[in-house]
Amino acid sequence: MLHQLKLPRLFLFAASVWLVVGVGLGLYMGASTDFALAPVHGHINLIGWVSLALFGLTYQLFPQAGSTRFAQIHFLLSAAAAFFFPFGLWLELFHGESRLIAMASLLWLAAVLQYAVLVGRLLFRRE
Repeated sequence: MLHQLKLPRLFLFAASVWLVVGVGLGLYMGASTDFALAPVHGHINLIGWVSLALFGLTYQLFPQAGSTRFAQIHFLLSAAAAFFFPFGLWLELFHGESRLIAMASLLWLAAVLQYAVLVGRLLFRRE
């Protein structure tokens, strides 16, 4: 399914979308001099842009890793977490609603644990 669409490209495209969103939010905050959304902005940039880009570059560097079901699940978890995390953080900060950020945090934890397993497999595999 996803492997046919070139997993590294999906990660990098998603990262570029989040980069645009993060820059847009940063410009809005700067222009309005209202920085209440700074934590949301930071998480958009770190989870959405930086992390997804690094994941994509890892799969580009190790193409054999991107052709597995494991990698497809990694993308789905990472993309979902990157999407829900900033909205969940916004709901928590401005409305005291914590369920979405809790769910997104668990998705993100699963995604980064998968990444750690991936990197461990790549670095310590038998040649």
